[in-house]
Amino acid sequence: MNTTTVEQVRGRLPVKELTESPLNPRRTFSEQSLRELADSMGSVGQLSPLAVRPIGTDPKFAKGKWSGVDRWEVVCGHRRLRAARLGGIPELDVVVRLLDDDAARACMLVENAQREDVSPSEQAAAVGELVAAVGQEEAARQVGWPLSRVRDLMRLATLPTWFLAAVDAGEVSLSAAAIVGRIPSEANRTIAAVCVLLGEWEPHRVTAEDLKLCESGKAAEDRLDRGDVVLSVKDTKELVKKFQRELKGQPWRKALDLVPGVPPCADCPKLAGNAAKTDDSYADTRADTCLDPTCFEAKQAAWGRLTIAKAEKKGRTVIPAEKAAELFSKYDPSRLAHGSGYLTPDTVCWEDKAGDEPRTYGELLKGHLEPVVAIGPDGKAHDLFPADAAKKALKELHGIGARVGSGGGGHDYKREQALARKKQEDAKAAAGMALGQVAGRMASAMEGRDYLPLLRQVLAVVADMAGADACRLVGKRRGLEYDPNNVRDCVEQCALSTATDEVELVALAAELAAAKRAAYWQHSYGGNFMSKEEKAFWDAFGVDKAALLRAAAGERKEKEQAKGKGKKAKAPTGAKAKKVEPVRFTKPCRVCGCTDDDCRQCIEKTGEPCSWVEADLCSACVGADVRTPPIDEPTPGPLVCKPVGEGLLRDVPGVTAADAAKLETNGLRTLADLEARIRERLSALARQIDSLNTQIYTVLGVKAGGPLLGDDADRLANAIDKHLNAATPAELPTPAKPAKAKTKPTSKAKS
Repeated sequence: MNTTTVEQVRGRLPVKELTESPLNPRRTFSEQSLRELADSMGSVGQLSPLAVRPIGTDPKFAKGKWSGVDRWEVVCGHRRLRAARLGGIPELDVVVRLLDDDAARACMLVENAQREDVSPSEQAAAVGELVAAVGQEEAARQVGWPLSRVRDLMRLATLPTWFLAAVDAGEVSLSAAAIVGRIPSEANRTIAAVCVLLGEWEPHRVTAEDLKLCESGKAAEDRLDRGDVVLSVKDTKELVKKFQRELKGQPWRKALDLVPGVPPCADCPKLAGNAAKTDDSYADTRADTCLDPTCFEAKQAAWGRLTIAKAEKKGRTVIPAEKAAELFSKYDPSRLAHGSGYLTPDTVCWEDKAGDEPRTYGELLKGHLEPVVAIGPDGKAHDLFPADAAKKALKELHGIGARVGSGGGGHDYKREQALARKKQEDAKAAAGMALGQVAGRMASAMEGRDYLPLLRQVLAVVADMAGADACRLVGKRRGLEYDPNNVRDCVEQCALSTATDEVELVALAAELAAAKRAAYWQHSYGGNFMSKEEKAFWDAFGVDKAALLRAAAGERKEKEQAKGKGKKAKAPTGAKAKKVEPVRFTKPCRVCGCTDDDCRQCIEKTGEPCSWVEADLCSACVGADVRTPPIDEPTPGPLVCKPVGEGLLRDVPGVTAADAAKLETNGLRTLADLEARIRERLSALARQIDSLNTQIYTVLGVKAGGPLLGDDADRLANAIDKHLNAATPAELPTPAKPAKAKTKPTSKAKS
């Protein structure tokens, strides 16, 4: 701190000679608090002196007197000065020190930082002036603050005024505002500020009306009307990431002259790795992250133009940018959207069955079909095969083609789907056999080991990660009861409590691994292939997939023959032969609702028509099927509750001791007592309803018998109106006379 060597001088000065400092960061004072302070100073007196500095041409202190002083400026104690003026106090105790502007500003920052009524914007303005004079590091040293706090306050000065007003009002936290201030671009900072204030997660949804709403100060009202809340610090951090771009995988990140006047990414100060060298707030950000999306997109576009020019020079076909943008998924810009009409060379062709593993389209079509070039939304050049040309070439070169009737009609297609369903059933049965074989082999190999506590926790985690399909296979094979909405829980409970020793747990682990692999046997896209690693796994347990599939198919055929669904007699041929229509399932899929006539949603989801796995479940929804357990319909008759036990009512959660005491005074001590009382009340209510029904039909002269619908209901309503208008209470029959009515007696259930 730049001060002279003159000691602090204490004394008293007239209030009229003291002036407020224009460097004071505080701009707002509460009148009520000033009056309370004035009353306190009038009754108790001044407890601490004001810090002032002399202002003049050459202030000096010699022989007990000051010279060259034009006025006395208050450095610390502006509230006490104003309170003294309100209370009419003539003099105040002061401490005089020689301070320059920077030293005085630092003193004011330190004092006001301890007060709650100094707004963040006022602190930011004062810090900005101090930093402009001495720099960030020296300012942090003078006021004794961490450098990060000085930088955060400096960032507030770059935010819109309406956003600072929200920070001062306490709507937005200082930390969240500082995070928004880290965005280099002013336009992006404004958009992020609107998102934080309106509780919006997606920057692209911000409109001009939203900005006007924030500028008008009505953001809080609109936010409450929509039920949103201001984004928290954690949410703001995630929001700011949407204004950043990762350079990983970008082919142009090392280019030198893509955009004129812009340095290469490695030397750019807006690279997170470079920014972290001078600002530790970027320490947690990936070093190869670009903090300026505008510059990122400019370089991406420039690289795309260069790539297209090179491709056209070589005579390759280039898809226009407008059409290329429509080919890729909006959720993952690096992947093609469904129904794009193109194939990527690295996509596996699952219909290739020539070798042990299927080849990619690039491997199958290399040297035979030239791919086209498209610049995707990710800025990368993508080689694509037109789907129609690729299928034609695959059929000519490798005999791979679309199935007959792949559009959804034709007897051959239906027969193929029926065969596929049978193969899926065989694959499920074979998977169950494989699981049992694996579990038995592991159980025999682990005898005599002690890993019980560790294995229980490991198995619980493995069961959760294995997935619902694998846990369903294990649960069915072991006969475990499970909730269809939470299949994993049954296997987790088996691991944590049911299994008694290490042998059973290791067997369960092996069975889960086998179930994860065997779950793919029933799928057409992966059931015909087995990697080397998977084959080694099954070989270790002596599992022969082909043999198990044959055994499962044999068991299925035996069951079909036992049920009379075996091989049928040959249909007649010749002129008298009747056309045999393929079996059609008229019931829609219980998950997606598709039918034989409408399978568009499954084609969009999987890229090919679905097949029937069950009478009301298609192959595209096998993994998503969550069957709801059947609900037994109640039969007509009196309500009968199941026994609930002899538990005490005072032990029921939510029942207080006072409530339990009241219930016990009424003879209700256990749950069984409460059950009996409810049955008694319901029986009495049923008797009253029966009696009332009989009286109504008797009084109105309406024939009883079943529900009243349509004309009967209208007739009953008219009879009620007529009777109420014409009858008097004395004319109404008493409950003792219903037996003399001419209506036909009805049963209790019909009444």
